[in-house]
Amino acid sequence: MATKKKGKASPKKPSRPASRKNNDEPKIRKDYQSELKDRLKDNSLEIIAMADDHTFAPSEDKLIPSGALALDAAFGFKGWPGGKIFELAGPPHCGKTTISAQATVEAQKLGLDTYLLETEKTSSIPYFTKLGVDTSKLHIVRKTDDSLTLQGCAEFLRSLGRAYRGNPKPTLVVWDSLGATPTDAEMERDIGDKKVGDAAGVLKQTFRILPQLLAEANIALLIINHEYQTFGQVSYKTTYGGSAVKYLSSLRIGLRKVDSIKLPNGDIVGMEGELRVTKNKYGMPERKIRYAIMDGGGIDNVWFIHNELTKRGVIEKSGSWFSFQFGDQTIKYQGSAGLLVKVTETPDLWGGLVNTYISLQNT
Repeated sequence: MATKKKGKASPKKPSRPASRKNNDEPKIRKDYQSELKDRLKDNSLEIIAMADDHTFAPSEDKLIPSGALALDAAFGFKGWPGGKIFELAGPPHCGKTTISAQATVEAQKLGLDTYLLETEKTSSIPYFTKLGVDTSKLHIVRKTDDSLTLQGCAEFLRSLGRAYRGNPKPTLVVWDSLGATPTDAEMERDIGDKKVGDAAGVLKQTFRILPQLLAEANIALLIINHEYQTFGQVSYKTTYGGSAVKYLSSLRIGLRKVDSIKLPNGDIVGMEGELRVTKNKYGMPERKIRYAIMDGGGIDNVWFIHNELTKRGVIEKSGSWFSFQFGDQTIKYQGSAGLLVKVTETPDLWGGLVNTYISLQNT
């Protein structure tokens, strides 16, 4: 009789440990963050919640007002945040210096410190005074023994950041302009000798150092830059200094002139331009806004409101006349200059127009 082969015995499954109650489970998690903080103390490093770091949020008390409704509409917030870098770029005669001067006026109204790195040497006290700048409180930075170079500007900004570290109030620095600032090497070489990428190399090193210093010192750096047409490429335009400013700026604003603003007799009284936000770390980029700069008056808010409310149909146009309802009245005028007269005559009119514009923006 054949006998059956005995198969291998199946291995016994390990018995499960008896389930523990929640309060009996061993505590295996430790406070990793506390240990990390202890280890970082020796290296002067710390970790905090992002919400507790003022350098990341453009709060109202950290903003330098722009003074221009057109800029606020383009940015998505009201002013220039302290501790950040901004670039204003464009061709000649598009309002770069005027916008920076208007920011200086608003900063001085708040009693803030204002500095000007003026390497173009084209600014004038009469023009700044006409715009409302208190030139006795605007501090000019210059080199005592030679021309101000990129290295000199970088050293000033680094020293300013360390001196103002922990300052709760924003400070405004305008650099006018980056495109007119030579390097030390350029000052030493003969005219005609050129080293490709000289300025870009200096700026690349500088802007690896500056952002953290400026943020901790609450310094708003407004850089004016030139826009150039690349040789041999008609449609391509570039700015001076390589890509360092492009990468590390929070806002990049391109400006261009669109048309001249004329009186009926042909006299030119201002300029109409277009502003384009090409980079915005706080909101939507690629916004385009039309603005106007009147002679000696900076960006004209009345022109902006007139233009925006006309586009939205609040202000109606009939021939050369414009009209809109204000309470029980029908206000009629000719052009933005006529609206300025009406605003001057009726104290409540301007506030009503601005509120109407804001309500339309929020819908």
